[in-house]
Amino acid sequence: GVAYAMVGDCTNGLGGGVAYRGGGGGSGGSILVVAGTLAGTGAIACNGGAGGSDYGSGGGGGGGGRIALYFTTNSFGGIITATGGSSPASQYGGAGTVYTKAASQTWGQLTLDNGGNAGAATVLPGNAQEFDNLIIEGRAQVQVPANEVLTLVPTVLVLQGNFNLTINGQLKCAGQSGGQFAQVQVVNGGTMTLGAGGQLTCGDLQVFSGGTFVLNASNTLTAGQVEVLTNGTLLLNAPVSFPTLHVFTNGVVSHTSGQTNFNVTVSGNLTVDSGGAVNADGKGYGAQGGPGAGPHGNSAPGAGYVGAGGAAAGAGGPAYGSITSPLALGSGGGSSDSATGGSGGGLIELTVGGT
Repeated sequence: GVAYAMVGDCTNGLGGGVAYRGGGGGSGGSILVVAGTLAGTGAIACNGGAGGSDYGSGGGGGGGGRIALYFTTNSFGGIITATGGSSPASQYGGAGTVYTKAASQTWGQLTLDNGGNAGAATVLPGNAQEFDNLIIEGRAQVQVPANEVLTLVPTVLVLQGNFNLTINGQLKCAGQSGGQFAQVQVVNGGTMTLGAGGQLTCGDLQVFSGGTFVLNASNTLTAGQVEVLTNGTLLLNAPVSFPTLHVFTNGVVSHTSGQTNFNVTVSGNLTVDSGGAVNADGKGYGAQGGPGAGPHGNSAPGAGYVGAGGAAAGAGGPAYGSITSPLALGSGGGSSDSATGGSGGGLIELTVGGT
């Protein structure tokens, strides 16, 4: 038969209820459709309800609901949404899930889209989650929790659009030895974070313009080669080894502010093109922080490291650290009543077997 789309919103029980005053929004509900042909031009929606406003404060938005659509033929031309609810002054709700499966697909497609609003995290539940395709967009914040496995069919995994994907479990390619992807591409406003317990194996990791890859734990990433392309960013907050690392023009390899585990071993060649950078400017201690911190003052002194900080209204920060094995973050400068001191420089430790 033919299933015609209905219009779902907060008035008919598919969406979450809108809160009054400072109350939190209700979460979206559930829609399950099984049809030979999915048709129509309306809307299928399980959106979270908006948080209520109360004199400058407000409740959080409700989380998006879940939609699952099974069909042989899909000619639906309307919109399908499961976004988190808005909030006037607090956090938006997390994205819901939209699962679609054609009869010709083995596992179906999962889409998470929060409508362009960053909100609470969406944690993918259950083990052995398997999909023909995964789409994360609209600033959805998605997490694969520890001890869970997310398996995808494409050998080339392209993660693009405004999203944040955090892997604390395993991300695997279906049917490939060791679950290895041929290539993983982080593109165009997307951020992929590999955390404690995470596992990702690929032949080639590419971070494209506007993309960011963050490594927060060691022994989680195995890559045959790593390429940070123009305007891409690679943040390494844990020890890691690569066969080769290539930083293209205007690409950046760095670490998150305050981290001390940027320890990279490249067994082959480390190539940094003109305009590219391995750079930790301002990634050390914040203002008035660290062992050589500059103190507060009307004209605040500078921070010290090997050289003492410059004096102003008082003496500068003291010297510290090792000349032959410099493995400390730079300290922050002193702040005044009207200005905040500068952050110290970060910490880069490189071991390169080739050039």
